Amino acid sequence: MKIITKYFNAETQWKNYDSGSFRFGTLRGYASGEDGDGERFSDDSEGTITTHYGKAGDEIKHLEIGGLSIGNLRSIPPAPEGTPLYELWKEMAVPIAYNQKFDANIFCASLGPYSVAHHRIMRYGSNELKVPYKGNEELTGWAEINVAKFVRATRAWVMKNSAYPEIRNGSAPFLLERPVSYNKRVERRPINDAHAAGDFSEDTINRLVFQKPERFQPEREFRITVSSHPLQHTSKTVPMFPKSFALKRSIIRMGRVKP
Repeated sequence: MKIITKYFNAETQWKNYDSGSFRFGTLRGYASGEDGDGERFSDDSEGTITTHYGKAGDEIKHLEIGGLSIGNLRSIPPAPEGTPLYELWKEMAVPIAYNQKFDANIFCASLGPYSVAHHRIMRYGSNELKVPYKGNEELTGWAEINVAKFVRATRAWVMKNSAYPEIRNGSAPFLLERPVSYNKRVERRPINDAHAAGDFSEDTINRLVFQKPERFQPEREFRITVSSHPLQHTSKTVPMFPKSFALKRSIIRMGRVKP
């Protein structure tokens, strides 16, 4: 049985969790700070990635990307060969830098059963990495959750409440769940890969949703992402609040510590 632990402000949210009500924020909300305060919501790269295509001297023809037709593109040296500026261009030039954005509803928790030691890190932070993790003292509550039950209950709630027939009948995929990887960075790919730069492949979705910078590693985050409108991936998404008896039954136990 896979278990995750959700940390929360027991003073303001205990009744919600105890009744089987959960909040799914949004990637754009997390990036802007709209969906919460504290260290957990300080990653302004949420839902965005940057990819560099090609190297100095590369050329690409008939490029259409993001609905824009660029035609032919070639990286041309800014100075004669052998000069310092030429050497810098050869090493650093990027013909195409492409930014992608994605929005979806997100539920975040930490991998594993409840741990007093990890709860302390989530509240008071950690100095184990180069960039300290600050924590949030308001996280006085915790809930252990059975992932399989939680996912089933969430899936059923979304299918019941979505406005889209393909979600209501289960024919369209709309839910992903996996641990977060702490290796988010700008990726470099061959110039010809730019022809598919605007596609939302499985690898692209993984980078957009399930990768975070290393400084967030102390969170040990596990994410469940939901799209209630699969035909509008880049539209503005608003927080959602699933609530059901099945969601309540996914909670194994709850507890709180002193403020």
